[in-house]
Amino acid sequence: MQASELRIGNFIQLGSSIVHVTHFDIRQISRGSVYEPIPLTPEILEACGFKVTSKGFYQHPNWYNLSLKFMKGTYALRCNFMDVVATNIEHLHQLQNVYHSLTGEELTINFPVMSKN
Repeated sequence: MQASELRIGNFIQLGSSIVHVTHFDIRQISRGSVYEPIPLTPEILEACGFKVTSKGFYQHPNWYNLSLKFMKGTYALRCNFMDVVATNIEHLHQLQNVYHSLTGEELTINFPVMSKN
């Protein structure tokens, strides 16, 4: 993970804790601190408000015509279940960045599986 991939407000992992990214964290990552991206899992997607559809897509209530589909080991963002908009979404911070780019809002996340700092 590169510091340039992160925005203030992203979530990343430090040991077993979830860290809400600040300017300080980005500077630390630039200097080689050991922060890790949070892999996207069905549990993390559910914590973000996504629901699985009958066709195996993950749909978010704020994304109307957009959905995520697990393909070839990563998630792809699709429009109207046909066209691929973004591929290789593997980590939570990437999903947060795409969500923010498309909606102008922060993705609400309720972490049930990890402790949060």
